[in-house]
Amino acid sequence: TEIRPESRTQLVHVSWTSSDPALARDVANALAAAYIAYNIESQFATTDQAQEFLLDQIAKLKRETATIEAELQRYGEQKRILSLDDSDNITLAAVRDTAQRRTAAQARLAEAEATWRAVRQTEPAALVDVLESGLIAGLRREYAAYEALYSEKARRFKDDWPGMQVLKSKLDQARLRLDLEVERIGEQVRATARTERETAIEEVQALDRLLLTQEQAAQRLRRDGVEFANLSSDVAQKRDTLDELRQRQIEMALASQLTDLDSISTNIRVVEKARTPAAPFSPNPKRNLMIALILGLVAGVSFAFLLDYLDNTITSVSQLAATVPLPLLAVIPRHRNVATNRKKGGTLSPAAEFDVIAHEDSRGMISEAYRELRTAMLLSNPGEPPRRLLVTSALPEEGKTSMVINLSIVLSQLGRRVVLVDTDLRRPRIHRALHVENRYGVSTFLSGLQQDVLRLTVPTGIDNLDVIPSGPIPPNPSELLDSPRFVQLADDLLAAGYDHVLFDSPPALSVSDPAIIASHVDVGILVVRAAKTPRQSIRHAADKFRHAGSAKMGVVLNDLDVDRQGAAYYRYHERYDEGIDAGEAASAGGSGA
Repeated sequence: TEIRPESRTQLVHVSWTSSDPALARDVANALAAAYIAYNIESQFATTDQAQEFLLDQIAKLKRETATIEAELQRYGEQKRILSLDDSDNITLAAVRDTAQRRTAAQARLAEAEATWRAVRQTEPAALVDVLESGLIAGLRREYAAYEALYSEKARRFKDDWPGMQVLKSKLDQARLRLDLEVERIGEQVRATARTERETAIEEVQALDRLLLTQEQAAQRLRRDGVEFANLSSDVAQKRDTLDELRQRQIEMALASQLTDLDSISTNIRVVEKARTPAAPFSPNPKRNLMIALILGLVAGVSFAFLLDYLDNTITSVSQLAATVPLPLLAVIPRHRNVATNRKKGGTLSPAAEFDVIAHEDSRGMISEAYRELRTAMLLSNPGEPPRRLLVTSALPEEGKTSMVINLSIVLSQLGRRVVLVDTDLRRPRIHRALHVENRYGVSTFLSGLQQDVLRLTVPTGIDNLDVIPSGPIPPNPSELLDSPRFVQLADDLLAAGYDHVLFDSPPALSVSDPAIIASHVDVGILVVRAAKTPRQSIRHAADKFRHAGSAKMGVVLNDLDVDRQGAAYYRYHERYDEGIDAGEAASAGGSGA
């Protein structure tokens, strides 16, 4: 059944659900009829009570409005508020005018400062006023005439001839007058520039004081205006409410006069009566299926956004740049892409160790990424490439050891002598990756059991690359690293002819060893593993190195899934000619020189 209250043109649907079609029709129609009867009975039942209530409320509201208006008038007179409109506000206009005058005065001060510096630093003879002075020009012509005459007489007469002495005296006097006049004009120009500068300074200071005073007055006006606006708003609300109550009182009075209980009618009409339904309306399979699809789609999208929100790891270069203000040195792609992307001229064994991938597959995509890191590292230090390098990470298992080994390999491929030092005196791994013994090493030298560090170097089987393993694990790694012998270790290696010394260290957030080592190197590299390292850990590690006053730090994004990221740059994996590496080596060597 549809019911239309005609005064508000609102359509109301009345429905009843039942398994009996006839019963559903009869109940709906009976409900509509009962609603109409109830509306007729109660339409004018409370008119008199409502009128009395409106009279009381109108009288009360009048008293409240008069009280607030009086308070508003008294507050405006006390605070001397004429208008809150910015366009008519004299105080704000004065602030804007003074600010404009101060800006112009600051421009004049800057011009006067520039003129004063130029005049003070310029020789008097080079000043524009001196160059454009007619008196100076005349004195110079007079001096030139005496000088020419003296030169002419000097060819015929000796210096002791009385005429030559007189001429020499006139020449000196002309020169003296010229110099004195130039100096006098220069002093006048300097005095004028100094006076204009001091005047401009005083003007700016005076306008600053005036602007401060006016701004304080504007702030007081704004504070007072808040209370004034609140009172004005209260008055407006009270007046609006009072007008509505008066309008309602008039309507009810007219309704009472026109009311005739014998002819009471209603403005409610039945538009369409309920009919016996021909078929059930529920359940609706199509509608339910559509709702289920929509709810499933919304739930799936919401769950995807929730997972993305809960993931606090670094998954892209842009996220890394937004997390820490450190330069990005390189991006190392995920190792699994090598076997699928590098197949020209032979097949790369999937079993090739990732720790020495730059040696096992020197033409591969990952090796090219390490050469990118090598180039960025060599260019990171103005004047000469860094010789002492530290590779660390915020947390364990982020690939720092593989990073430092492969970086050592690509540096050695340039023909440079490189020594890799394992300073992870807690959980060393370099000796296992390079298959060397770990009986003696860094801890042996730092503890004083071995005085010659060169006797600890071990060949790796890779050209130009040696390694110093960690040695036996000591009970006090931090104290050994924070000793003069650690500085001596790097100095002795560089003095022995090594071009680069690379240090592998423990994670920065686990121990204090990396911060100690970073204070003695030229460049530090912080390894960040994509989709694993939390952003907060990266920030804490960077803050730790910054507070420790460490060397220059850069970041490397490791293990990035370039297929997911769509990094087209790393999809270019054609093998380079042999001459390219030779050209890069010569370029790096030239930049190092």
